[in-house]
Amino acid sequence: EARARQKVLSILPDAVRGEAPTSFTTQSLLEWCKERLAPQTYEAICAEMLFAFKEAEYVVADAYNDETAPELAHWGLSLPTYMHFTSPIRRYADVLVHRWLAHILEEEAAAESPSDARAADLR
Repeated sequence: EARARQKVLSILPDAVRGEAPTSFTTQSLLEWCKERLAPQTYEAICAEMLFAFKEAEYVVADAYNDETAPELAHWGLSLPTYMHFTSPIRRYADVLVHRWLAHILEEEAAAESPSDARAADLR
């Protein structure tokens, strides 16, 4: 993700480069660009930024210890962790499974700490 942010910053027009936020995720930087740049410029930046990302790498998080764990964040979703297990053609199924996983994890957390219980929004 750092490489993608640097790519975006390097191709920003000079007029707005100095105004770019210094602390941001790639997603928030793209949102910032969308608000300030012409649509054609924004689209060109998005297209160029995609080339900064390496090909997808599939990892099993449990196979690493804390020192060797790769970054598991998903830049496009701005999520700290992400699990993908189906083809892109079945993304709705991914969304449903992520919602169920979130619900299960929240229930487990609530069982461990009843004062922090929150119901999952599965709509």
